[in-house]
Amino acid sequence: MPKDLESQPEGDNKTNTYLYTQSQYQALNHVVGAVFSALTPTISMVILYCIESMNVKVALVCLFTVIFCLALSTLSKARRIEIFAATAAFGSVQVVWISQTNQ
Repeated sequence: MPKDLESQPEGDNKTNTYLYTQSQYQALNHVVGAVFSALTPTISMVILYCIESMNVKVALVCLFTVIFCLALSTLSKARRIEIFAATAAFGSVQVVWISQTNQ
């Protein structure tokens, strides 16, 4: 049975510190990963659409690609080759996006 977070500490845990289980960490990791995977492409497209300078757009593509790669590396159990492929695809989509929105 889950412990009430507002109840008084019992037993060995007398410090008002709540200990989270492995499954709680994994659930949070899945939620953060899902939200991040939905927001990253959307936010990058909106920001890239609003910027006029091509130099700034290219720099932002590089930044968003690095952020995507780091998030994928830390929030998933993907292998390096899978991370590489997903990051390359993400970067390619951004490049196509900025080339289409620049016209």
